[in-house]
Amino acid sequence: MRTLLSITLLAAASTACFKPSFDACAVTCGADQLCPDGMTCLGDGMCHRSASEALCAARPDADPNQPDADPDRADAGPPVTPTEEGQLVITELMIDSVATPEQAHEWVEIFNPSDSVSYELQGMWVADSVLDIFEFDSSVIVRPGEHIVLGESDDLGSNGGVAVDYDWPDADFNLSNDADEVILYNPDLDVYIDEVDYGATWFAEGAALSLDPDSKNAVDNDAEASWCDATTAFGTSGDLGTPGAANPDC
Repeated sequence: MRTLLSITLLAAASTACFKPSFDACAVTCGADQLCPDGMTCLGDGMCHRSASEALCAARPDADPNQPDADPDRADAGPPVTPTEEGQLVITELMIDSVATPEQAHEWVEIFNPSDSVSYELQGMWVADSVLDIFEFDSSVIVRPGEHIVLGESDDLGSNGGVAVDYDWPDADFNLSNDADEVILYNPDLDVYIDEVDYGATWFAEGAALSLDPDSKNAVDNDAEASWCDATTAFGTSGDLGTPGAANPDC
């Protein structure tokens, strides 16, 4: 497929861990995970040209929250497009914020349950069953064991302090405060990777709809009983949730 071919070519070109203007594996992210412009901090604790570049040797001071820095987890190879139901799972939804404008504070969390495979979202769709739809028009990598956040806005000052990995076009998608659907879809294969159909009574204002950790799969997250209102405060909006992190038990 088009997306897989582009990823394969990119991975083949970057196996040397080379970084422009720097010696190989010479630039560390540091505790703040910051890198020079145009570079990305990966799980080996080093700055890379892109999120899909081959990792350097794992470092003892690498970020322990990055799955590839975990010595008990095999380093993920080049990312691939998800092709089967359940390879990625929708785990948290901020539907009805107490902040205004409400839509700017909406977000969707997606989890990669794999121990060894990274997934590329470019070319994938997020939609409901009627009108709302957007396509990932740039590379978004979900590494093994990682939670990423999609949001209406990536501006921390206007979205309540949520670190958003990808912001969708505000005219193309929103989370209804009535019953609605969130569908992660592979259009090339006509495959639903995951879908959550939530009801109007599933959530409370100001609390993210949070999936119980024991239900982090594409089957159990279909049931209302697997979800609960988040209880953890975050950011500056006054909302409750754990965007980008594991959910507490329901």
